[in-house]
Amino acid sequence: MFLEKRRGEQGSLPIRSSRYFAIGSQWFFVTREKTSLGPFESFDQAETSVRAYIDDFDAQRRGNSVNYAYGVALHDYETCVARHCQQCKEAARLLS
Repeated sequence: MFLEKRRGEQGSLPIRSSRYFAIGSQWFFVTREKTSLGPFESFDQAETSVRAYIDDFDAQRRGNSVNYAYGVALHDYETCVARHCQQCKEAARLLS
C-alpha cells in the first residue's frame, strides 16, 4: 500500500530517499509540497511519521478527520536550527 503507484503514473516509482534529512541528531522529512516536517528523535520515527502523514492526507481528501501530531518531538522554536521548520513557523504565527 505505501509504495503503490499512483493512478496514471507511468514507469517505476521515483526514488524518495532524499525525503529524509538530519540536522544534528534530529530527523526531518520533506513532503511532496516541499514542506519540511520535524524534528523527530530518530530516522525510524520520521519514517513512521511519513506513513502517518500520507494516511492522514488521504483521509483528509476523503473528508475524514486527521491527526497532525506525527510523533513530533517538542522543541524551542527560538533555538531550532532547521531552515524551514513548520513547527517554528506555526509557533511564530500563533505568537504574533
